[in-house]
Amino acid sequence: MQAYILKTDHLIAPFMRPARQLRVHNVPLGSWQETVLASLGCDVEWIESVQRIRKFPALVVHDNLFATQQALKTFLRQARQAKGNRRAALDTSLLTEQMVPALQGPLLPGADGNSLRAYDGYYLEQLDAAQPLDKQTPLLPISHHVRLRRFRANGQFEASRRFTLPVSSVFMIPVRHWAALLAANLLGMPGFFLHTARRRWAELLLMPLLAACRSQSVFPGGWRAKTYLPGRRCSVAASAHVEASILGRNVRIEPQAVVRNSVLGDFVEVRAGAVVDGCSLGPEVIVEMGSRLRGCVVEQGACVGTRFVQLSMFGQESVICPGAGITDFVLRGTVKIDVDGRKISSGSRYLGGCLGEGVFLGPNVGLPGGIQIPNGCQLIPNPRMAVTDAAASLPQHVLRVDRGRRRAA
Repeated sequence: MQAYILKTDHLIAPFMRPARQLRVHNVPLGSWQETVLASLGCDVEWIESVQRIRKFPALVVHDNLFATQQALKTFLRQARQAKGNRRAALDTSLLTEQMVPALQGPLLPGADGNSLRAYDGYYLEQLDAAQPLDKQTPLLPISHHVRLRRFRANGQFEASRRFTLPVSSVFMIPVRHWAALLAANLLGMPGFFLHTARRRWAELLLMPLLAACRSQSVFPGGWRAKTYLPGRRCSVAASAHVEASILGRNVRIEPQAVVRNSVLGDFVEVRAGAVVDGCSLGPEVIVEMGSRLRGCVVEQGACVGTRFVQLSMFGQESVICPGAGITDFVLRGTVKIDVDGRKISSGSRYLGGCLGEGVFLGPNVGLPGGIQIPNGCQLIPNPRMAVTDAAASLPQHVLRVDRGRRRAA
């Protein structure tokens, strides 16, 4: 079957690069689309306009659409059974509405009266090039199952004292904003793990034996902390906890570090005592000692040293110093984000910020949720608050003491 990836010209701020070049699970989105379509037995071709579509039936996706392998596989099977032109859609649920719903596909009524999220994935048996694709393709909801994982939460964050995370191997989202990349990496993680498990099935079958050898224990309770798929020449400390994660080549995880449900690229270093939970770390990323990351996307060469950061994105070669922070929650309303020069509601109370490429966030610099920092920007504390000359008059909050005596400077 022929598959076409339709190029779009939209650039993702603050990186100012097209979505197909940004990484999802440490793979450029365009490469991920090619891999998934090829796994479905499709011949993949990149096109600039629908006029280039020549072979039918055809599967057409926009280059900014993230979709798991299971989502496209199920859509293709259902579309062949239904016959005629079809457009991919998902029933509205926590899977589509909990995390940045403002960035999801358009909300449209379904045939049975329920609401559907529509996406730029199309199955075509014929084409009228004079009309937009969405005008000649009825919606086809992709059948899927959503499992809910519930976690305890403080009442200040959730009145029910429970935070719910939807889990499904079927997930889609258009990447037109940096926050959509967070959703693709976090909610698309189960589908990515399933896709990887199918390719590396032999290692998966040996996982219990490998976990037992790594933990040096005959009790299954200790194996969970050693369930990971490593690349070549990885170094994982004996006291490190690495669970349900995929490691690239030459990854180094130091003692007492914790890595869960994450994807780590080549040459990543997770320093002692750091925690990485549900993250995607690009090649050569450094997570400093004692840092804690949850649900973050970190691109190549970035360095993260803050105590805690959640649901945030860091561009290539960016740095966030110890003491710096990003607010990831609002008590009332939802986090505001900048879309095409205007502030809109993300639809979510939980969302961090985004550092562009080469951004430096100095110590004790705080950012509000939803903010994006342009490429190359450096934010540092006010240097007037620093002591520059101990012989001159000192700031009021600084005392000079010589040999146990207080001395007036």
